[in-house]
Amino acid sequence: MVLYFIGIVDAFSLVAAIVQGASQTQRTGSSRATIANGIGWTIFVIVMFIYYISYDIRLGIPNEILPLVSAIVVALAAIFSRAPAPLAARDWTPATIALACLIAPLALVIGWREPGISAGKGFPVRVMTYNIHNGFNTDGRLDLEAIARVIEEQKPDVIGLQEIARGWAIDSSVDTLTWLSQRLQMPYIFGPTADPVWGNAILSKYPIKEWSNEKLPPHDLLLKRGFLWARLDVGGGDELFLIASHYYHVDDGTAIRQQQSPVIAQFWNKRARTIFLGDLNAEPNSKEMAMLRDAGLKDAFAEIGAGDGFTWPADKPRQRLDYIWFSPDLKLSGLTIPRTTASDHLGIVVVVGK
Repeated sequence: MVLYFIGIVDAFSLVAAIVQGASQTQRTGSSRATIANGIGWTIFVIVMFIYYISYDIRLGIPNEILPLVSAIVVALAAIFSRAPAPLAARDWTPATIALACLIAPLALVIGWREPGISAGKGFPVRVMTYNIHNGFNTDGRLDLEAIARVIEEQKPDVIGLQEIARGWAIDSSVDTLTWLSQRLQMPYIFGPTADPVWGNAILSKYPIKEWSNEKLPPHDLLLKRGFLWARLDVGGGDELFLIASHYYHVDDGTAIRQQQSPVIAQFWNKRARTIFLGDLNAEPNSKEMAMLRDAGLKDAFAEIGAGDGFTWPADKPRQRLDYIWFSPDLKLSGLTIPRTTASDHLGIVVVVGK
């Protein structure tokens, strides 16, 4: 939170510099600020575009350096746009604007309240998995409230979420995880994969006693993958071990997913009372799913589901890509696949008992 606030201060200091340059342009007729602003923001947009296409096209350079390059370009443009004014003609408008822009984030910091956790009563526990498509519905419109209502209607105690964007400019720069956590009043843990602000998450009403984020192979993927695990205290002396992941997404990428399933199986290592869930981007009869069955995990839909179980695409489902797997010592019931177009995937909900 402190780093966030420092970033806001720095950003609006640059805004103030650019506004000051623009105001001086109006008084002097100089085009210096206009040119600097135009060039700076044009380069910024180009660099950020390159950053995002690097997840589909191998560029030969690490994309981690590109946000820094963008920040430097904007800073240089802001500095260049400033033309010293006579002391008597100092204009406090830019500083006033910057200060006003700081009020909203400062109010958020002061009034911030973390969601509370609940003391459970033991099993059964209601568990959900949902790929939220970065908050966008099947029409391509950002609608986090619709996502929240879908989750809220299912009343899960624990949720594994995939495609969590926490500030990607290409996805409207919204921190979807913080928003959902506040809206649903559920604490979260986050497992970044592609970069520090995109990955998997777990929201839990119950205390998380231990957790970690792990990488999935291969490590040279453009859009890197991983899995998040948590040990949950569900009350009554019971614990639930939860693993949440999002496998490689390309249709003909079975060879890569066959590298990922063994990592999950080895990590699970037949641990009792375990749920493994997520968008696994593979059909039930694929080799990568067979690896999970051979390891001893059970497919919730295959055991207790009805119908075809398709979860993608949400408006006209024709593939089963999302799963809840469980260790044999657990007993599952009440499997539900809510029909909604709030995301391009459908979620899955089950009641987990022992």
